[in-house]
Amino acid sequence: MPRGYTGDLSERDDMTFNEFLWRCARAFGPFIHMRDADSKCPLRLPHKDNYYADCLKRTQDSLDELLALTPEQLQQRVDDDYQRSRKDTLDSIESRNRKLIRYQKMMLQVEAWSPPTGEHNELKLFMIRQIKNSIDFDCDLEYMTKELAGPKETTETYLKNRIEWLKEDIERYIKSIAEEEENQKFAVKWIKDLAESVPPPLPIDE
Repeated sequence: MPRGYTGDLSERDDMTFNEFLWRCARAFGPFIHMRDADSKCPLRLPHKDNYYADCLKRTQDSLDELLALTPEQLQQRVDDDYQRSRKDTLDSIESRNRKLIRYQKMMLQVEAWSPPTGEHNELKLFMIRQIKNSIDFDCDLEYMTKELAGPKETTETYLKNRIEWLKEDIERYIKSIAEEEENQKFAVKWIKDLAESVPPPLPIDE
């Protein structure tokens, strides 16, 4: 059966080598920016993506804002984050408890069910396993209860941790930006080298 790259080839007598090569070239890394584009879409060179640069700016702004806080503002930030975190944890516990009740109610019905024949016993066992696995995955509260019992961070610990986390993010974004620039340069060169060797059917959009 013809695959995506040979679909036209299987139906056309006039498909050229150049057309087929450039159709197949889309499967390679330098054309990842066109992975969701229609196969008939004109080829284009990869452009610089500002995602990591935007992340870097937001993170640096967050760090600058954090370092500019007065002691009173920092304490307020700690208090607000603590209350928000507790509320989120309590909401999650409530949600998990509701799921547990649903699972337990269904488990009672499954356990009470008598399969019509021995050939259906595995279905009952399968249903039980599904519910048990879901309870284990969805309803464990150990981490959340420990989080609720934990003390509120001091302003010193809060500030130290956030500065470390933000600086780690900044380093990661700087590294990602450099890697992305190298990948873009490689992709552009790869495509242009290929175009010099085998001209594409249509010009490649810059």
